Amino acid sequence: MDPEATLAKARINITTMRRAHHQSSAESWVEEWSRLLDGPLDTLLDILTARSVRALELRQNSPFAGVLSEEERQATLTTFREHWQDEHAA
Repeated sequence: MDPEATLAKARINITTMRRAHHQSSAESWVEEWSRLLDGPLDTLLDILTARSVRALELRQNSPFAGVLSEEERQATLTTFREHWQDEHAA
């Protein structure tokens, strides 16, 4: 995966999200994503993997839609599901 292409797609999505969520409750999340996309990559990666309430809520309004193909998305979900089941078995 190309990190620059991923960030470019997320920035395009932010533009669309700003129009769709103008003066709505999601507007603050869109602006926070915008700041994260313009900030240090390590901070962005931390949010993408954090388990905090803030990170979970932020990811409910993620600008990364469309970054993965449907096939890649399904493969990722399957891998996660298998990992989770292995970790939580018995």
